[in-house]
Amino acid sequence: MTRSTRSLSVLFRSFFLLAVLAAFGLLAACGGPLTDALPETEIATDEQLDDGHLDDDVAAGEEAAGEEAGDEAGDEAGSEAGDEAGDDRAGSDLSGEDLSGSDLTDADLSDADLSDADLEGVTAPNARFVNARLVNARLNGGDFRGADFTCADLSGAHLAGADFSGANLSGAVFAGAATPGASTKFDGARFHATTWTDGNVIAPDPAITCPAARD
Repeated sequence: MTRSTRSLSVLFRSFFLLAVLAAFGLLAACGGPLTDALPETEIATDEQLDDGHLDDDVAAGEEAAGEEAGDEAGDEAGSEAGDEAGDDRAGSDLSGEDLSGSDLTDADLSDADLSDADLEGVTAPNARFVNARLVNARLNGGDFRGADFTCADLSGAHLAGADFSGANLSGAVFAGAATPGASTKFDGARFHATTWTDGNVIAPDPAITCPAARD
């Protein structure tokens, strides 16, 4: 091969390399397919991340809403429970009312009129019936353990199966009340100046004075 032929070959190769480099440079400047592929991949990854964050945000929002709803439901349930247990009905006229099966735990029914009311099967430990009127009321099977019946009038009341264990019956009146057999419990109850079913007063105590009986 002659020297001139070799020179032409080298020159041709140089031009070919320059053309290839120029072509790649042009593609890069114009945003050709090679360079477009990378941004598209990057954008797709960002979208996936954004979707992931969005899903996390939605899930967090749903969880927070669920917790808030649970708190409200709990508050509402607690409020309803408070309306029944520990209720304050002092001085209320509940004569003839049907309260059977109610939860009257720690309730205050002092001075309430419960004449002819149905309190059968109620749960009323530690409730207050001070000066309450329960004439002819039905207390059958009720739980009145530790309740305060000071000066309460239970004349003619039905007491079968009721539990008055530990109750304060000072000054209470049971004249004519029905307490059949041993079904009614009075274990540890306080009897002071209590008028029993036969009209006799148990453990008279002048220190205990009750308001005048109501009509």
